[in-house]
Amino acid sequence: MMAASGGNLELVKYFIGKGAQVNERAPIGFTPLIAAISARKSNIVFYLLKLGADPNAELTWGRSKVNALLLAADTGSIEIANMLMGKGARMFDVKSREAAHILVRLAHRGRFEMTEFMLSRGVPVNSRDPKGNTPLIRAVETSRMEVVKLLLQRGADPRLKNESGISAHIMAGSVGNAKVIRMLKQAGR
Repeated sequence: MMAASGGNLELVKYFIGKGAQVNERAPIGFTPLIAAISARKSNIVFYLLKLGADPNAELTWGRSKVNALLLAADTGSIEIANMLMGKGARMFDVKSREAAHILVRLAHRGRFEMTEFMLSRGVPVNSRDPKGNTPLIRAVETSRMEVVKLLLQRGADPRLKNESGISAHIMAGSVGNAKVIRMLKQAGR
């Protein structure tokens, strides 16, 4: 039921009324809940969970399986993540490469609340994406000051380098953000 990703709750209710199952998988592997999470449609997520949608539904993502909670983290929706946890969603593997990659992307996008959510659940602050970037390097790259501060407070190491030899210090100099440079110096590393 791909209608879940469209954001039209009435259409979702119509299909459910016609016999569509809340945990039925589409040929591409999505359940209605996964589709609604991907589209950040919290009203539809709420409705589907109320009807018994599996809060532990998984999606095959490349060579990996990603559960609903990790997918909610990737979308940056703390509201949806909290709904899933309220319905008993299992925690994702905090040491997985998927969790690391998502944390790096969240920091790059400046998603403070969800970055904090991931860190508080145990995803390592110095996680790396496939190119060796840390959350700090990517947050510095886009001058996400609030996230940079959070990562430094949580112990992020600005000396770590990615595969291209770029550290958070080097990145701060290349983007020319004097405030970030000062923050990194004040961190004492």
